[in-house]
Amino acid sequence: MRVFLSYSSDQRPLAERINHLLLNEGHDVFFDRDDLPPGQTYGDRIREGIRRCHLFVFLASPGSLSAGSYALSELAILRDIVRRQPTAILPVLAVPGLEKRIPAFLRPLTFFEPQGDAAAEVAAKVAAMDRRRRRKRSIWTAAVVGSLLLFTVGLKITPAIGRARAWLAPVAPVAAPAPSASAPATTADRPPVLIGQPGNDEWTLALVMPQLHVREIFYRFDGEQAFRSTGFERTPDMQTGLPQPTTYLMLPGLKEDRVIFVKFIDAAGVERGPYRLVFDLKTQLVAAVKQVMATTRWVSFREWPEKHLLVYFTHLLSYKNALTAIRYSFNDETISRSVRFTVDSSHSGIPEISDTDELYVDVPDGAKFMAVQLRFIDGSQSPIQRFPVTVTH
Repeated sequence: MRVFLSYSSDQRPLAERINHLLLNEGHDVFFDRDDLPPGQTYGDRIREGIRRCHLFVFLASPGSLSAGSYALSELAILRDIVRRQPTAILPVLAVPGLEKRIPAFLRPLTFFEPQGDAAAEVAAKVAAMDRRRRRKRSIWTAAVVGSLLLFTVGLKITPAIGRARAWLAPVAPVAAPAPSASAPATTADRPPVLIGQPGNDEWTLALVMPQLHVREIFYRFDGEQAFRSTGFERTPDMQTGLPQPTTYLMLPGLKEDRVIFVKFIDAAGVERGPYRLVFDLKTQLVAAVKQVMATTRWVSFREWPEKHLLVYFTHLLSYKNALTAIRYSFNDETISRSVRFTVDSSHSGIPEISDTDELYVDVPDGAKFMAVQLRFIDGSQSPIQRFPVTVTH
């Protein structure tokens, strides 16, 4: 995630620690010491950094809230930008007792107040916000892909998809029961498609519906008698003007397979279903992680003092519960080395990184690239991916 870190000089030690932690987590941080070399014009660079960021972190302190501070100028730039594009904001109360000095632009927001190690708590908060952002993006992508698959007339699947993407297989929907008696015999009665995305300690189950403009969706779990509505979104269906049903479920503490029955009222007011859908935890977990890995960089390189170069596995370890091995090598594709990690069985969603996990290793002198391969709990494995040894600033 691209993060813009806004602060004043009185909080530079805290800002430097936050910057260090976020970089180690694989985030792209705009931090003035690194991104504004001495003697270089910085006005345009700062505006572009704010415009490109996914998250704007503001450290509220006496210095950043003082009249004439550049941190207030950065807030003014941000205020102008958010009128045209959505940008997440994390205001942090770095120094207590400043509530009355908060700019009007930020007052509607809830300020984050660290209780212990401020840098570590801010980094953890950013990580949680990034996971929510990725989950929403994955759900949206899954819904779009599912809709295209379900609504395209005469869709033909090409057998040769490409060896490099063969491991990124979608989760197959469960076969539907016979059409209900109330449905016309000539109407294709296809089931919804269930797609899962892990969160902090919960799963989000997206329901990709087989018809547009569904009026309402109902569900129950195996062993339950009554169906419940998924509810409705705040925005109406722009085509019909009717309330738009919620197309996802939040399941905290999900650690095993579940059977879910789903039915819905279609655009004509006809009840469809119920359909028996099986949530296969292993299959869904692997599919979700493969989707993330197909669009993100797996490892990150950081240079320490005296040209000491490390490679971090933090991003991969955030999804370690779907993996049996992370294999790697330098300057060849022998993938002869393994990352040490332990599976976190206490969490149902994204696992916690353990103190015993191998977060990083030294990069050998002269290494040009790193080869990495992932092996998954369903027995599949990724193609070997090459990552050039480049330092992130």
